[in-house]
Amino acid sequence: KAFHCTGQLPYLEESVAASMRALELTEEDDPERLNRLFDLGLTLDARYFKDRDLTDANKSIALMKEAIGAAGEKTQPHLIASLLDTLGTALRLNFSRTGDLSDIHESLEAHRRAVSMAPEFDLPDFLGELSTALLFAFNQSGDPRHIDEAVSVVRESVALMKDGDPGLPDRLQEAGSALKHKFNYSDELKDIQEAISYFQKAVDVTPKESSLLALRLADLSNALVTRSTLTGEVLDMDEAIRSKRRAISLLHEGHEDVPICFNNLAMSYRRKFGMDGQMETLEEAIRCQERAIAKAVGRSIGLPVWYAALGHSFHLKFQKTRNESDIDQAVSSTEKALEILPPNHVDIPEREFELGNFLISRSQLTKREDDVKRACEHYKRSALFSHGYTARRVEAARKWADLARTFDIESSLDGYERAIDLISAFVGLEQTQSRRHENIAQISDLSRAAAATAVEADRVTRALEWLERGRCLVWSQLNSLRTPVDNLRLVDEQLAERVVAVSKALETSGSEHGKIRVGNSASLNSSVDLAVEWKDLVSSVRQKPGFEDFLETKVSSMEDLPSRGTVVVINVHETRCDALALRAGWSAPIHISLPKRGSNDFKLVDVLRDLWKSVVHPVLDAIGYLVSRGVGRVKTMLTDVQESDMPQRIWWCPTGPLSFLPLHAAGLFMGERDNAFDYAISSYSPNVNTLAKQMRTQVTTGGKPSRVLVVSQPNTPGHTPLPGTTREVQALRGVLAGGGISHIHLEGKEATIQSCIESLVEYDCVHFACHAFQDPKEPLASGFFLHDGRLELSKIIRNNFQSAEFAFLSACQTSTGDDKLSEEAVHLAAGMVAAGYRGVIATMWSIKDKYAPDVATDFYTELIKPESSSLEGANDGRRTAEALHVAVNGLRSRLGDSEDGLLTWVPYVHFG
Repeated sequence: KAFHCTGQLPYLEESVAASMRALELTEEDDPERLNRLFDLGLTLDARYFKDRDLTDANKSIALMKEAIGAAGEKTQPHLIASLLDTLGTALRLNFSRTGDLSDIHESLEAHRRAVSMAPEFDLPDFLGELSTALLFAFNQSGDPRHIDEAVSVVRESVALMKDGDPGLPDRLQEAGSALKHKFNYSDELKDIQEAISYFQKAVDVTPKESSLLALRLADLSNALVTRSTLTGEVLDMDEAIRSKRRAISLLHEGHEDVPICFNNLAMSYRRKFGMDGQMETLEEAIRCQERAIAKAVGRSIGLPVWYAALGHSFHLKFQKTRNESDIDQAVSSTEKALEILPPNHVDIPEREFELGNFLISRSQLTKREDDVKRACEHYKRSALFSHGYTARRVEAARKWADLARTFDIESSLDGYERAIDLISAFVGLEQTQSRRHENIAQISDLSRAAAATAVEADRVTRALEWLERGRCLVWSQLNSLRTPVDNLRLVDEQLAERVVAVSKALETSGSEHGKIRVGNSASLNSSVDLAVEWKDLVSSVRQKPGFEDFLETKVSSMEDLPSRGTVVVINVHETRCDALALRAGWSAPIHISLPKRGSNDFKLVDVLRDLWKSVVHPVLDAIGYLVSRGVGRVKTMLTDVQESDMPQRIWWCPTGPLSFLPLHAAGLFMGERDNAFDYAISSYSPNVNTLAKQMRTQVTTGGKPSRVLVVSQPNTPGHTPLPGTTREVQALRGVLAGGGISHIHLEGKEATIQSCIESLVEYDCVHFACHAFQDPKEPLASGFFLHDGRLELSKIIRNNFQSAEFAFLSACQTSTGDDKLSEEAVHLAAGMVAAGYRGVIATMWSIKDKYAPDVATDFYTELIKPESSSLEGANDGRRTAEALHVAVNGLRSRLGDSEDGLLTWVPYVHFG
């Protein structure tokens, strides 16, 4: 008691010593031993909060558990319930110290046991404590079962109370809090409405002289703000403001919560300003923020946040008034927020970023060049900060780079380097693949902007590096998780095995599509732990001699490119358009400057003409393909182009809007005859490293495909019939049988998701003749429609097919991506490449059912010709690409190059 009254540590130390001595003097079978154990536990817990020695905290909990374990049959249930309740609270606090989730689980178990043993007259109080513990558990784990149980428990506790019961306000408050938390998870209006109802009742039954009335009003106000934000109802916001003002009036002038209440009131006014746009509303927000700061100067950790909020309000005012004084206030308030933040505080990157934004706003009004340079410096500080909100630091790095480009190109390059370095954290392996795609959509043009600036600065190799590091991020992560570790095993077998185990676990945890649901809390925590361990493992491997570059994306991997043909990366940015040409053995890419594209043509023949003139023709001319076929300029940039009767190979790696356009078919048609199809056999690759990896892992197949899985669905439940698939499958099966190729056919009820997955593992080639679907919101939910549903891309890529040769996707939209993810190649064709297929035939848009059988038949006929053995069985995609080229050329010969003919043969593409 003396310690609680004075706070003097000697009193507490004396209490600990006395409690220990009392326990020592108590016999094991003494009924009082239970109380002695618990008293010592409580005393040690109090000492922990004074000196923060974790030994005291751990010993305190151990003693409480021992006390409860010592309870006998004669111990009063009410006493045991009280002890369990106290233990539950102690365990909850211990989690805050250790972060160990087992403390939360034990805490809940203790509170549930306490409820089961509590006497009826005290049951509402124990239910209230259980509710508090469940809310805490929900906030930490996100498990919806916890919030559902919390709501159920508080409803029961309220139902047990009678009007006039002193504990009723507390139970009503707990009920409102539980439902407010549930709303934060569910976003359902009924939950926040019920929360407001409970909060209002708690206010109504709280005595006017109670010190808790201000807190009740504040909670009611916050709930009203939430509903107003959801519904747009201004009356709710007005009522919230009245409740906050009443709460402030109940607090004495020097109360520590007064500044907090004024800041919260200011935020309500600012939200109302977003609704009514009235200047007087914003002015009132500013007055409240200034009062919060005035009442808190020198005695509140909230000051940096409140200064920053004041800066935001002045910036909003400036956007209305365009008065220089307002933007000056925004700048000075944010500078003050930065000034009083502790060093290395997590909010520093955010404040630096905001200050940069406000300086840019001021420069647009005053035209001060120094403000632009100052803004650039603040963006730079935000980006280079070692920790903090990653998305903000990426955005800051991008703004730093974009601004500096106009006056300091080297600084601009540093900014882009920092932005791309941060991508790995922004799109981390602890996230599901779909969540990573959501984040990637926010930085879709970052690598293209960086590459454009690098080319402008004559850093072509760096441009290529940045395009490789900043594009196809999810596929690159997947490839890194499948890296062979045979050489590592020779050096450190245990480390190699752990690399394999963690990579497989991460691939499984990340392949789920959809938003991360809070109900998957255990798996989410596991994913975070795995991602941290993976980072540590990669670091450990790179410390081994000879493994310094383990999993790093470098241009040195370009030596693994195909031995024949050219890889062309085309970068499209609003500032410029460039192509980078690569060949095996070259030390660096060759830069080809291209004209900016600005065509708005919509007819296919016009699109193909524009692509030919602005992109494809300049590229083919520069790399000597036109010369080798007898046309084009005499002097070419390359000296190693060999003349041949066969078109040469080219791999396209387009970026931005070009990712959705048929570069392989670019040309002059409708009377004019000059097109890419006649000069090159085209393939596409998501990025250069994907192709290089395929070349490193190529296998010898003996010339012909060994086993083919044929899947068809002429009558898929819920979809229009595809009668042409029957003729297509019959024809191609005849060709395969005639060539002695082993194959199996799954159709109708036999073609289920499970049977296809199992067969994909057994067969190295697959032919899908069915409906397909590209999901723009959930790319990994894209897939093929089978008898019992959709075989999704997420399920296919879980399998790492070691000897997969090719996949023929005779379905619509199989290489159609998402325009928000143009740099990610989130389509079925790229997914099949990621799953291990070295060649994939796909379509850029819906194909005509009646022509699909002809293309498939001609493809397989060409593929199994004996003369194909001239390729020596090297499975580098040439055979499937050339067979598709022959098949499509046959269709083109029959249909011609009319608009209708082009729409029929152009969509066929080869990946790999």
